[in-house]
Amino acid sequence: MNRGLRPRPPSGASMAEARRCPLWVRILRVVLPIVILAAGALGARYYIQNKPTAKKGQAKKTVQLVEVLTVSRGPARVVLPVMGTVIPARSLDLKAQVSGRVEWMDPALDSGGALSRGEVILRLDPADHRLAVQTREAALAKAKADLELELGHQQVARRELEIVASGVDEAMEETALALRQPQLQKIKAEVAQAETALAQARLDLERTTVRAPFDALVLERFVDIGSEVGSRERLASLVGRNEFRIQASVPTGWLAWMDIPGQGADTGSPAVVSAKPRSGEWKATVFRLLPGVEDNGRMARVLLTVPDPFGGPDGALLLDDFVRVRIVGRELTDVAVLPRKALRDG
Repeated sequence: MNRGLRPRPPSGASMAEARRCPLWVRILRVVLPIVILAAGALGARYYIQNKPTAKKGQAKKTVQLVEVLTVSRGPARVVLPVMGTVIPARSLDLKAQVSGRVEWMDPALDSGGALSRGEVILRLDPADHRLAVQTREAALAKAKADLELELGHQQVARRELEIVASGVDEAMEETALALRQPQLQKIKAEVAQAETALAQARLDLERTTVRAPFDALVLERFVDIGSEVGSRERLASLVGRNEFRIQASVPTGWLAWMDIPGQGADTGSPAVVSAKPRSGEWKATVFRLLPGVEDNGRMARVLLTVPDPFGGPDGALLLDDFVRVRIVGRELTDVAVLPRKALRDG
């Protein structure tokens, strides 16, 4: 008997339900999908056959707005922009010339303090040095007294020599001995030595008072009140405050465009210094060309001097600051000068 699968005949309930549906509903169920498919096919065919195309036309010309400048020819100076570092023009490690205990210090003798040339900034205890002066004064007084005594002996010896002289010429050596010449020379040498020792003692006493050697700024102080210092010991580190210098790196080919003292010019080229982002400018002058070139970049090194770096209206120029420098070089004749904004790459 064949056990294959056969279609299952519709049940009586399904056939009865189909008979109950109206005829138009059954027709709609068959026709509607066919209509939708046909409409989609016709729409696709229409869009394929009638796809939009771009219209060709003439390109419109774009007018570029420009600014017209009138350029005149004449003389102009070359401006050389370089970078540099601010360094001190004068620097000094202030040292004690005598030993002693720090007795007093000027409050300005501290980091950032301003000192004026010749003003007293530190004192060492002078007691030991005053005693040394008194000792040397006593030694000198004794030496002078010995000299006076020896001069008296000289007079006595001269009279005695005149009395015993019998008219016979004596040897010069015996005459000198009789007049005590060696003793007199010895005493005079002792007086001179005592005078020198006293002068040194007075100088040491004077050196217990330390004065500022020039108008300076204090970078660092190494002692305090009560410190025991020895001769040649550092007291403070100072830099001059009336002038700074800038060491700038310059391409070697630019040296021909600037005036450098000692390099064919009596005065250096002027320059303007700025320290961004701070505002303000300082005037400078090319001062010297340093020997040799930098290890990195093979650039020449030029020194510029900046007078009064703290007295300008734009504030202080700071040491070790990295600054921009515009050096005004030599004059060119019959050239056209264009503003920088008018230049474009390419």
